[in-house]
Amino acid sequence: MTNPQGQRGNPIVRIVLSLATLGCALYFVIQQGKPPKKEPVAPHFRSRTPSAEGSGSFAWIPRYPGAVVTNIRTQETEKELIYALDFQSSDAPADIASYYERGLRAAGFTVDTRKPTADETNLHAESITSKRSIDIGIDKVQSGTLVSVTAKER
Repeated sequence: MTNPQGQRGNPIVRIVLSLATLGCALYFVIQQGKPPKKEPVAPHFRSRTPSAEGSGSFAWIPRYPGAVVTNIRTQETEKELIYALDFQSSDAPADIASYYERGLRAAGFTVDTRKPTADETNLHAESITSKRSIDIGIDKVQSGTLVSVTAKER
């Protein structure tokens, strides 16, 4: 059966079809607008992370003997966990750089050392197998040597 020209059909059918179309459109808009799912950082890594009030360090970061750690910072993003600390030492910058180079290489990291100035040394170490990296800035100051360590795990 066809409707004669000028007649519009059953209004209930039109309302149901309109609501179904609107529902489908809303479903697709909502699905497209959702943020990506957050990938959590491995719990075993997080459990070893001290808070800013703590005094420890990540187990895989070589700890410099006799150094008093200050300014511990942590930050967690969707894809990585970042841990940073500072310390001062009366030892020479070259001794501190050598200590970290040996320790990180022994742990399987590839180490790149740069010396931009006579009083500054920068180390970047990466472990592809464990998705960890570490950056160490070593600066000669009047009271000794200032070291900044930033470690990341993806």
